[in-house]
Amino acid sequence: MEVIKDINILLEELVSSPKSDSIKTPQDKLPKKQSDTDYSGPSGGLRLLIDVGFFKDSKSLPEVIDRLHQEGFKYPLAPIAVALLRLVRKRVLVRLPSKNQNGKKIWVYVERK
Repeated sequence: MEVIKDINILLEELVSSPKSDSIKTPQDKLPKKQSDTDYSGPSGGLRLLIDVGFFKDSKSLPEVIDRLHQEGFKYPLAPIAVALLRLVRKRVLVRLPSKNQNGKKIWVYVERK
């Protein structure tokens, strides 16, 4: 019984100490996850296009880039292509092979149903 009382006293001291506010738990150390409504960066621009229904029909990379430029997202091709591929890997979009007007094989992206 004496040990339990000592433990309770120590716990009360720990909780009431001013340093208890600055103790970080493992959850505090984890990086904050980007919310789905954060439209910053290339992936944010793509999330915006998904939210407005742009990918209901299949779109090629140049079409996506043009629409992002219209929305004010001025990024080079490479970061947009990487962000598209990440959304495909997360199973948000589907990437399908297609052919352009010249008969060249291209990828088109469409929202997963």
